[in-house]
Amino acid sequence: MFGKKSAIDLATTWVEVVFIILLIVGLLLSITAANVYLNFIIIFLCGLLFGRLLYQERFNLKLAFYLVVFGFLVGYVIGSYYTNKLLVIFLFVVGITASYYAHLKKLIE
Repeated sequence: MFGKKSAIDLATTWVEVVFIILLIVGLLLSITAANVYLNFIIIFLCGLLFGRLLYQERFNLKLAFYLVVFGFLVGYVIGSYYTNKLLVIFLFVVGITASYYAHLKKLIE
């Protein structure tokens, strides 16, 4: 009925699919946060999570990882309407950096 050309090839488009999914997850996560301070805590914890993923994949990182992380951050920033956008980005980067160096120095496993 349908040819192979109508199917989505996830082997080649998985980055775009995960980008959109994490953009929506970030958007929904920031919209459902009760207040500004909870938004800051959530984005910092998400930064810690992505810092751990960055540490685990540090030897075979590709552009796809950065695109997926960027998708989540864009979704979160769009959804955090009442918060300071620069502070959200700053806390995300601080979370990634803190987690990466804590794993690198073997403070946590």
